[in-house]
Amino acid sequence: MRFAPQGDLRRYLLRNFDNLSLPNKLGIAQTICAELEKIHSKGWVHGDLHCGNILLLNEENAFISDFGMCRPTDALESKDKLYGVIPNIAPEIIHGHPRSQAGDIYSLGIVLWELVCGVIAFADRSHDVHLIVDICDGLRPQTCHFAPPVYNDLLERCWNRDPSKRPCIKDVLNSIEFWCYHRRQTDVVIINNIIGSNLFRSNYKTISNNIRLYDKNDRFEKNGFHKCGCFDETITNQLANSQNAGYIYTLMNWKPNKPIHSEAVYSSRTFSYKSLQDEIDILLSWRKSNQKSNQSSIVK
Repeated sequence: MRFAPQGDLRRYLLRNFDNLSLPNKLGIAQTICAELEKIHSKGWVHGDLHCGNILLLNEENAFISDFGMCRPTDALESKDKLYGVIPNIAPEIIHGHPRSQAGDIYSLGIVLWELVCGVIAFADRSHDVHLIVDICDGLRPQTCHFAPPVYNDLLERCWNRDPSKRPCIKDVLNSIEFWCYHRRQTDVVIINNIIGSNLFRSNYKTISNNIRLYDKNDRFEKNGFHKCGCFDETITNQLANSQNAGYIYTLMNWKPNKPIHSEAVYSSRTFSYKSLQDEIDILLSWRKSNQKSNQSSIVK
């Protein structure tokens, strides 16, 4: 059993988000994805992925824990119960579909969003049937405006309503590893950036210390990124701009975490499918009735 001196990711972010650089976040994201890739490569599903089940060794290394729901993709499971943290449960699973690797990818998208934003998903509202219906109708966390656009695009793909359109874990991991390889260019761009040079020059030492310079033994070198001429200036600039934005928010004393709603529950819990579906049907019927009455009043 591995010891996690930094605790789980959710508590770690609450304590340390202001001190985390973009390279730190990408490092954590890369290790989380590598852990999930090991599970999926064996044909298994984790089934309950959320920040409370991800433990931190240090500021750039994490591992997945709590394998109580982990099972082979073809294993039969009870259709009477739903288990998990509501914001992290994929919509199709709420509708009764079996847990799948695509469902894990949806959950991973929520984890990666919380990691880069420092905000707990849907913390400002009750985790009840209203939230469940909204998620099934397409509600997702807001775009993180200081994350790289390529990162936000990846999150949206992970959250796709159609499970078949979500990326596999290898694609997610490859993307993040590719960005990690670009991280060593980020400090140069930040310092040379006309807008950011004066503001961030004093932070150069900190930034440089946070960015790993890969040698010949590094896994990213082994993946061949350095040989294929695949440095993408657009991605490097996106990473640099996101790093700049993160420092600006820190200097403004921006506190990302809002007060948590008293009925927002971030520990896994069990729901009865039948009771839940009954509540969903009642709520949908009520909403439909309200919508019709509103339309009637507009016509009048």
